[in-house]
Amino acid sequence: PQNKQGNENEDADYDNAAIYDTTFLLNLLQQNKQYEIDKHFLSNHPKLSWIIRANVINIIMHVCEDFAFKSDTFHLCIYNTDRYLSVTKNKTEHNPHLIAITSLSLAAKLEEVQIPNLNEYTKAFSNITLANIIKEEQKLMSVLRWKAIPNTINTWLNWHLCQWDLF
Repeated sequence: PQNKQGNENEDADYDNAAIYDTTFLLNLLQQNKQYEIDKHFLSNHPKLSWIIRANVINIIMHVCEDFAFKSDTFHLCIYNTDRYLSVTKNKTEHNPHLIAITSLSLAAKLEEVQIPNLNEYTKAFSNITLANIIKEEQKLMSVLRWKAIPNTINTWLNWHLCQWDLF
């Protein structure tokens, strides 16, 4: 009798865990929709081109090397820059360097252990001031609705590892 009751409890626990995990997976999928990028976002910005974007990415890559940032910081910076440009439309006053360096400072705050002072970012660009970065940071976070950390492959791997442990 104890074994039968023990098996029923284990089955109930497994069913509850499976329901929770399914809910978690559905939540991840729903959250990913909030972080989608319009593939044609540069068509909404007449003064920006793929060449300018590539130039900005190259500069940000060098800044990341100078500060010895992790690759996750670099990728989060580019991702949030693209999301910002995807959400905003027909803005002629966009300074792509300012947007990217602001996104880099935010990514560093989220990913790095030691973050540089904002003044150190201005050394990479002669036309960007500390006040510009602070103002752009507020605008960027507002436009992104304070959602600056998307689900990553690590989130999905953790979910699959939990599924494996349940199995």
